[in-house]
Amino acid sequence: MKEVITSILEAESKAEEIVKTAQDKSKELLLKGETEADELKEKTIAFVKAKRKDVLKGAEVEANKNYNARISQGEKKAEELINTAQDKIDAVAENIVKEIIG
Repeated sequence: MKEVITSILEAESKAEEIVKTAQDKSKELLLKGETEADELKEKTIAFVKAKRKDVLKGAEVEANKNYNARISQGEKKAEELINTAQDKIDAVAENIVKEIIG
């Protein structure tokens, strides 16, 4: 009978050890998971910030190209209008001179 009680006590002791080891391992795995999740979060945030910066820079470059193209078109149109107006001014001035001079 004493052997049975000793055997039961040893089994309970081993079971407690197994449970404690499992709890420790579980805590360790949980902590490791949380640490890895935090690291992944930080890496993701850094990646998104860098990507956002690149996208904004690309958008700025594209906007500047569009702006410069429109300015160039406007300058050409203004030059055409000036030339057209100059031709008309010259013609009108010539007619006025002819009327005055005869």
